[in-house]
Amino acid sequence: MKAVKGYRYLYRRGDQLCFRRRVPLNARSAFDGKEEVQKSLGTSTIAEARHLLAIEVATFDKMIADAAGKPVADAVRQIVPSKKPSAIEMEEAVRKWLSERVERGMNSELASTSPDDVQQVWDGLQVQVENVKQGICAYTGARVNEITQLRAEDVKNEKGIWTIYITPEAGGVKDGTARTVALHPHLLEQGFHRTIAGKSGPLFYDPALHRGGSEGNPQYKKVGEFLARWVREVGVDDPNVPPNHGWRHRFKTEARRVGMDAETRDAIQGHAPRTEGEGYGNMPIEPIWAAIRKLNRYKIGGP
Repeated sequence: MKAVKGYRYLYRRGDQLCFRRRVPLNARSAFDGKEEVQKSLGTSTIAEARHLLAIEVATFDKMIADAAGKPVADAVRQIVPSKKPSAIEMEEAVRKWLSERVERGMNSELASTSPDDVQQVWDGLQVQVENVKQGICAYTGARVNEITQLRAEDVKNEKGIWTIYITPEAGGVKDGTARTVALHPHLLEQGFHRTIAGKSGPLFYDPALHRGGSEGNPQYKKVGEFLARWVREVGVDDPNVPPNHGWRHRFKTEARRVGMDAETRDAIQGHAPRTEGEGYGNMPIEPIWAAIRKLNRYKIGGP
């Protein structure tokens, strides 16, 4: 049996591809005392095997977790690769999604998952994550990289108001000045503030996937580029509409539509004060929250 390069737990035996994985000593009772699990995936092609492999890994992980009396790891940590995902990255994301389903006892759903379904699962995860980032851009008017660099610790509850803290400490802010922006009720209803529970570090990229690129092109910028490509792929192909920066213009339009005063909307977006007087003091979170709540809702679709 020979390992298939680039895939964990995938081996070739003759013309068949197989799942193979050693069983930890403390979990062998769940596997009838076996030291290793080997199972034919019933195919000789990588394209078919990689999806079936994800299902086998999810099932194995669930059995290991049960044997150890521990919960399966976080269901879906919504990390978007900074480029087209590799086979391993895609299987890892699908594995986590499937693990959540198994954890909830939805074994019939797992058993009925076909290779095509796994690809659809991956596509669905991508749509969910991109909708979250697009939604934050829409309701804050922030620069896309100010959003893609967000860390879990930048999402805070101030005086009962959920906010994001946009700071150069996380990556970069055009004028180098940090600011706090309230989250629109629509984002809260979607549960964005709850996704940070128990987490730390970047929300939209995984530092472990960093491959040593230049300091001038960090991961959060690559995620922004990925987002721009995704917007084009889903049909926003008008060359006059910037895929990411367009949200900043849109925010100004919608803010004017609901009568948001110029000083508040500039503070929300990080634009320079129009007068010396407007630059005095700080902008409290309460007027920002009151202004954000006025914005009309967007229909944000999902899978």
